Amino acid sequence: GLRERDACSWTPLHAASAEGQKPVVEWLLEQGADLRAVDEDGRTAREWAELRQQGATESVLRRAETALTTT
Repeated sequence: GLRERDACSWTPLHAASAEGQKPVVEWLLEQGADLRAVDEDGRTAREWAELRQQGATESVLRRAETALTTT
């Protein structure tokens, strides 16, 4: 499910974001994936996209974060 975690506390959103899978990230967000979820290192999916230089995916996540804070 959307909230399941692996051994490093990654959600499906963390994994898709780190790999730059923009369509998957968009789908996960549409399904209600938790943008605020952090892994065992305290990082969000957006932070992993940034660390792995996944610019397009990071932009999607930033827009989603902005939408959360303005609603």
